[in-house]
Amino acid sequence: MLTLFKPWRSEKDLKTDNKNRDETFTSYVFSQQQIELMKYFNIRYECFDACDDYSAKLKQDGENSFFAHWATNDIIEELDEENHINSNMQDSCENINEEDD
Repeated sequence: MLTLFKPWRSEKDLKTDNKNRDETFTSYVFSQQQIELMKYFNIRYECFDACDDYSAKLKQDGENSFFAHWATNDIIEELDEENHINSNMQDSCENINEEDD
């Protein structure tokens, strides 16, 4: 964090010989804006962790696992059929409207 927020030109600007890295960090006074920014530095990695956990769960569940837990093969096929029927009905209605014109 010091490399991001503390002005420095060399390593010695970040850490003095008489303090360890932890002492140097805790003794530095960060601004409120810097503290606010640091709160969110870990979000990207938390998202990666959540994605990895979810992928591992899907792999563990096996081949019958789907993105949505309620979506079985039967439900997906039924939704596909309904979509196909609705599409055909819409085409038929459009053809009838064209004939009326």
